[in-house]
Amino acid sequence: MSLSKRELGQIMGKQIVSDKEKAVHLGGANTAANILNFMKTSATATVIHKITEQRSEVAQEIQENMFTFEDLIRIDDRDMQTLLREVAMNHLLLALRDVNTQLKEKFFSNMSKRAAEVLRDDLAASPPVKSSDVKQSQKDILVIAKGLAESGQISLGGDNDEFI
Repeated sequence: MSLSKRELGQIMGKQIVSDKEKAVHLGGANTAANILNFMKTSATATVIHKITEQRSEVAQEIQENMFTFEDLIRIDDRDMQTLLREVAMNHLLLALRDVNTQLKEKFFSNMSKRAAEVLRDDLAASPPVKSSDVKQSQKDILVIAKGLAESGQISLGGDNDEFI
């Protein structure tokens, strides 16, 4: 007996939202987020909507794990440049405080040489900041990125549709 995609989705959805402890045992919000990241955007939206109807706090946790600040490294350079035009430098300065060198370089390489140099200097010279402020700046930038993706201005790399 083979299951259709719909039946499998229903079973997974029930398992994820039926019991918080069971969801954690099954891999939790992070595992669900990883699975949803590989689905088409429209299918992801449907699954998140269904989970929200039953357990909004679980849906929120999944969404927060779906696309993280570190995942911005996957967007192409053109899309990164579009994102950078929308992000305030003070948010970027805070957000880059707690990221790996590779992600910092992704940002720097998509800025003008002068802007990247100024940002590097500011990062090196800035005083310590609260971790919560860094996380909030990262979330603010993700909100901008998601808004740009929803309006079709950038792609976050989650949609498997090909251009031909």
